[in-house]
Amino acid sequence: MQALAEHHAFYPSGVSEILTLDETIENNPAALEQLVKGAFQLGFREFSANVSNNDLVRITGYMVRLSDIAKFKECGESRINTTVLGAEAADKGKILERAPRVMSHELAPRYSQ
Repeated sequence: MQALAEHHAFYPSGVSEILTLDETIENNPAALEQLVKGAFQLGFREFSANVSNNDLVRITGYMVRLSDIAKFKECGESRINTTVLGAEAADKGKILERAPRVMSHELAPRYSQ
């Protein structure tokens, strides 16, 4: 959040950040509220959260349903252009095989001075 917030100052119209959160957030709405309030305090103008087990994912800027990609692979047709573009990126770029990056101050290397 802190790394992303630095960029928001350069875009007066806002930056659409979509952050994927672990599905355990569903059991703790107060934590999500804290996260959103913290993002706004850091300078975010807009904030969207997606749950990691959700069917809707962002692939190279497109919002795509994983179920639509599966249907497209079966029949080769889609009503939605983003499904076709997302399916191609998933196949050629192996985007859906990427592991999520997790960063927290607990994981950052500690340097003594």
